[in-house]
Amino acid sequence: MTRFVDPHRTSLIELAQRLRRQGRQRMLEPGERLFAEGSNDRGIAVVVSGELSVTIETATGEIEVGRCRPGEIIGELASIEMRVRTATVTAVGDTTVAEVEADRFQDCLADHPEAVPALVAAARQRIDSQAPIEEKLHLASVVIDNSGTLDHTWQQVQNAWEGILG
Repeated sequence: MTRFVDPHRTSLIELAQRLRRQGRQRMLEPGERLFAEGSNDRGIAVVVSGELSVTIETATGEIEVGRCRPGEIIGELASIEMRVRTATVTAVGDTTVAEVEADRFQDCLADHPEAVPALVAAARQRIDSQAPIEEKLHLASVVIDNSGTLDHTWQQVQNAWEGILG
């Protein structure tokens, strides 16, 4: 019997195990928040046990866009791209994670570059599993088109704020 091994998956599993060993264990109770959408923290986490719900805020309320289970890494996009969190991550039940500070995560990636393609592939798969842009546009109360100039985008933001604040 021939077994095929996906080298990307193997390197991602190895990366998650390394990060888990380097992280600080944190127990989350049901409903406890790990990351908040819009926050600037840059750390990541590896799910040790339990399950996390990933949600985004829309004009009609919060919607779940995914789940993270044991062995999965969460928060890597904000850490790698140095941007705000794009979703809120909350414990579904009793959940344990290994939290890893951003610099330690970056150092681990630098020491193990073979894991980067797998990490990117996993992030891409999560992004691709989200609702299509047309559905998101339908749910949005405000849409900012950032394909033009910075001045044009800024004007849209100001107009949106004026509409919200009255």
